[in-house]
Amino acid sequence: MSRTQAAPRFEIPDPKASGSGRGPLLIVGAVISLIVVAAVIAFAVTSGGDSSSDGVEAGAASPAGDLAASSGASLGVQDPQVAGVALPLFETVQGDPAVGKQAPVATGTDFDGNPIELHNTGKPTAIVFLAHWCPHCQREVKDLGTWLSDGALPPDVELLSVATGIDPNRPNYPPDEWLERENWAPPVLVDTTGAVAEAYGLSAFPYWVFLNADGTVAARATGEMSTDVLEQVLAGLQR
Repeated sequence: MSRTQAAPRFEIPDPKASGSGRGPLLIVGAVISLIVVAAVIAFAVTSGGDSSSDGVEAGAASPAGDLAASSGASLGVQDPQVAGVALPLFETVQGDPAVGKQAPVATGTDFDGNPIELHNTGKPTAIVFLAHWCPHCQREVKDLGTWLSDGALPPDVELLSVATGIDPNRPNYPPDEWLERENWAPPVLVDTTGAVAEAYGLSAFPYWVFLNADGTVAARATGEMSTDVLEQVLAGLQR
């Protein structure tokens, strides 16, 4: 995860600070929060260039059979199911048409076959999509692992991950062994078919989708994200 740039810190007005006109202030506060989240990510993207992400190649996802054969831990993995309206393909942070839309619900399993779901948890949520062969994802996982070990994730925020772009012919396969080596703690939904990535509009790796507590999209981004920027984005999500 690149730490070569730092985004400026923004103050988000508290809509509860005033005792009168609470409804309009809540609306204004929500709009300001969305603007701040987008501004933080846009600054990071424009400052860092476009060298911190890997593009998606057609047919990158492997069939479930290939994944199941990778290790004993993967024998219970099931193909994911997606419900709801798919988000448009991500192109840019500024003016992203997905912002404000309800995120799709994805159900599937982790590498041990345990059920896992991407849905409205009632809490602000960050979802990171990772490909085992992507060097930027590999650095992202290492840096995020250290950040998580330091207890930096806010207690009122969920961090979920999706293993996608799975390909037995590409480096660092299988993904379950990679994440186990890195002691990756967040829940992992295994996207055996690429359906979840497609539904969320993934266009490059690593890919981030940030959701407000009501399940609506607050922002999306591609590329390595410094933990300083990540913390600011998480702080701007609507509770």
